[in-house]
Amino acid sequence: MSMSKQRWLELMRDIDPPSLTQDEIDEGWHYCDEMDGLLANSNDPNGDCFCSLRKGVEQPIPASVHETVAIIGAVSIAAIVFVLVVWIMIERALK
Repeated sequence: MSMSKQRWLELMRDIDPPSLTQDEIDEGWHYCDEMDGLLANSNDPNGDCFCSLRKGVEQPIPASVHETVAIIGAVSIAAIVFVLVVWIMIERALK
C-alpha cells in the first residue's frame, strides 16, 4: 500500500481531516464504519477491515428467513404464555 505512516497519522489526527486522494480511494482506503471510523484499507490482507468481502454480497434477507424468525417468535411467546398459565394454575391449586 502506498500510504505512508505519516500520511495515515495526518488523516487520523485531524478532527476535520483532508480528503483522501483518488489514488488512496482506488487502493481501498476509507474511513471504516465497522471499525468506528478508523482509516482502513479493505484490500490489506493483514488488516482488520472486511468491507471488500461484503461488496456485492449484501442481499436482501429472503422471505423464508423472515417467516422462520416470525415462527420462532410466535412459538417463544406461546411457550412463555403456557409456562405462565401453568404457574398460575399450580399456585391456585396450592392455595
